[in-house]
Amino acid sequence: EQSLAGTFLFLLDLPTNRCAAPAVLSLLETPAVRRRFAVEEEELARVRAWLRESGIRWGLDAGHRRELGLEMSGLHTWSFGLDRLLLGYIAGAGELYQGIAPCAAAAGGEAALLGRLAEFLDRLRDWHGRLREARSAGDWTELLLRLLDDFFAPAGDEDDHDALPELRETIVDCLGQCQRAGFAGLLSPVVIKTCFEQALSAPSPGQAFLSGRVTFCNMVPMRSVPFRVIWLLGMNDSDYPRNQRPATFDLMAGTPRLGDRTRRNDDRYLFLEALLSAREVLAVSRVGRDRRDNSVRPPSVVVAELQDYIDRSFSSDAGRACRQLTVEHPLQPFSPRCFDGSPGRASYAEQWLPIPGPATEPPPFLSSPLPAAGEEQRQVAVKDLVRFWSHPVRFFLQERLGLRLRAADELLPENEPFLPEPLQRYALGQAAVAAVLAGQGNEEQLQWLQATGALPHGSFGVNLFHELARLAAGLAATVTPLLADPVAALDVAAEIDGFQLSGRLDGLYGGGCVRYRAARLKGRDLLSLWLQHLVLNLLAPRQCALKSCHVATDRTVRLRPVADPGAELRQLLDLYRQGLGEPLRFYPETSRAWLEAWRAGKGREAEAAKKTWTGGFRRPGEGEDPAYRIAFQGDHPLESPFPALAQAVFGPLFAHLEDDDADL
Repeated sequence: EQSLAGTFLFLLDLPTNRCAAPAVLSLLETPAVRRRFAVEEEELARVRAWLRESGIRWGLDAGHRRELGLEMSGLHTWSFGLDRLLLGYIAGAGELYQGIAPCAAAAGGEAALLGRLAEFLDRLRDWHGRLREARSAGDWTELLLRLLDDFFAPAGDEDDHDALPELRETIVDCLGQCQRAGFAGLLSPVVIKTCFEQALSAPSPGQAFLSGRVTFCNMVPMRSVPFRVIWLLGMNDSDYPRNQRPATFDLMAGTPRLGDRTRRNDDRYLFLEALLSAREVLAVSRVGRDRRDNSVRPPSVVVAELQDYIDRSFSSDAGRACRQLTVEHPLQPFSPRCFDGSPGRASYAEQWLPIPGPATEPPPFLSSPLPAAGEEQRQVAVKDLVRFWSHPVRFFLQERLGLRLRAADELLPENEPFLPEPLQRYALGQAAVAAVLAGQGNEEQLQWLQATGALPHGSFGVNLFHELARLAAGLAATVTPLLADPVAALDVAAEIDGFQLSGRLDGLYGGGCVRYRAARLKGRDLLSLWLQHLVLNLLAPRQCALKSCHVATDRTVRLRPVADPGAELRQLLDLYRQGLGEPLRFYPETSRAWLEAWRAGKGREAEAAKKTWTGGFRRPGEGEDPAYRIAFQGDHPLESPFPALAQAVFGPLFAHLEDDDADL
C-alpha cells in the first residue's frame, strides 16, 4: 500500500519532477505498474542495462528541461535514449542517422519489451502535460481516476492485497470535501499534491490505544494518561521537535501572528505531557554517537533542557546528577562492553557472545589445496591463460569457487557526466586511438561521441575531446609504422607436456605481434604480451617476424625471439594448474615491482613490493583488491613463495626484453 501511494504521489509531481533514471525505473518496478505494462520482474534487469548503455540520465526531453528553467539540449534525456535504442534495434550498430547514434542494446527477441518501455514513456509525457493545469474538484476527480487506470493494474491473485480500491476511495473522499463545502473554484496542482500527501500519510486507525500490558503509540495530544513506565524513543536533536515545511500556498506561514500553532511548540508540550504522565519511570532513548566516526551527537533540545534542570536541582559528590542517570550503550551489538557484566547494558544475544580465551587470527581461507578438477584442466584456451595471469587469485575464486567479486553497479547515474571516471576515460582514449588508426577525422569523432552522450555537455566535452585527440594522435603516430603488412590470424592447436593449448592469435603484422593501450604500462600488459609472444614463437609463422611490441602512453616495450618457447609455456601452464587448486602468491604489479628492485641490485625488493602492495596517498595499493583480502585472510601474502614466483614468471620475460627496454 505504501509503495502504491508513493508511486501515485510521484505521478502527481510529474510537472516539477526531474524524471531521473533511477526514479522512473523505480516507478516501473512497482508491481501494479509492471502489471499494467506487462513487464515481468526478470525483465527489469534488461531495462536497467538499456538505460545505462543508452546514456539516459534525467529529463523527458529538451522541452521538459526548459520548463524546469534549464536551457539545455536533449542529451541524456529519456527521448534521447529511447531514440538510440529504437534506431539500434532497427539498424544495428552503425553510423549516425540524422544526428542519432544507434545503441544496439536490445536483442532481436526483445522487441515487445522495448515497445512496452516506449509506451510507458509516452504515457509519462502525456500525463506530464495533463497534470500542469488548474481544474475544478470534479474535473480533478475524473482525471485522477483515469490516471489510476492508465498506470495501475489490479492484483490478479485473490490472496494479494490490492490497495487500488483504497486509493480510489481516498481520491473520491478528498475531492468530495470541496463539493460538500460548496467550493467551485479551481485547484492548482500544488494544492492537489499537498492534499494527497496529507491524506496518504495519515496513520491508519490500527488497534485500540490501550489493548494490552504494553502500549506502543505516537506522541499525540490528549493522551496524558498516567502510566507506571513511559519510554520515549528517537529523541535526537534532528528528529524532535519536528520541523514542518509549510505549503507554498500557506499565506499564514509567511506572516505568523501571536497564537498561531507551530509544530515545534506542540511537540514541546507533548514532551511535557509525557513527563507528567510518568508515575514511576521515565526513560528517554536517543542515538548518542555518530556511527561513522563515533563523535558525540547532541540530544533533542527538550531533553537537553531536562538534563540542565536536573543538574541545577540536584547535587552529588560523584559528579553531575544527570550523568549518573545516563547509561551509554555501545553502538554495535557485538561490542565486548555488552558482555562485561554491567547490569545497565547487559546483552542476552547468544550469537554475539565473544569466544572465550585470547584473541586469535582468523583461520586461513584454504587449509589445503583443492582436489584436481580433472583432465579438463589440461584443455587450455589462450585467452583463458592470458586472463589467468592478469589476476591469478581472482581467476581461482571465479572458476573454481564460482565467486564473482565485481558485480555490475546496480545504481543508475541520474546526472549528466561532468568528468569521466578513470575507466570511462580510458575507454574513450582507446576508442579515439582506434578511430585515428581507422582514418576518422577529429570532427567526425567529436560528432559521434557527442551523439552517444559519452562526453560532458558544452565546452567541457569539447576540451576533453581535444585532450583525448592529442593523446590518440601521439599514440597512433607510434603504432602506425608497426602495422605494416598485416597477417591473418593464426589458429592455435598445440600439445605441451600433456596440455592442449588452443585458440587464435591475432594482431599480427610483418614486424611481429603488435599491441597498444591508451594507458600507462601495467604488469598485466607485460604478461599478456609475453604469453602471446611465446605462442607466436611456438607457431613460428614464416610471414611475420618472431617479435612482439606493446605501445603504452609512457613507453614502448619490445620482445626478442625465444629459443625454446615450449619450455617457457610449460612452466607457465604448470603454475596455471597449481593456481586452479589454491590461490597463487603472484600479483602482477607487486611481483613486477619486486623483480625490478631485485634487478637493480640494491637489496630493496621487500620495500618496493610492500610499497606497491599497500599503496599511498591517493594511490590505492594492489593489496586492496577484495580478491586478495578474501584469499589471504589470516595469512601474509608477501611471504614465500612470492619472491620465487615473481622471479619464475617475470624473470624470463625481462631477459627477452630488447636492450632499450631492459630497465622498465
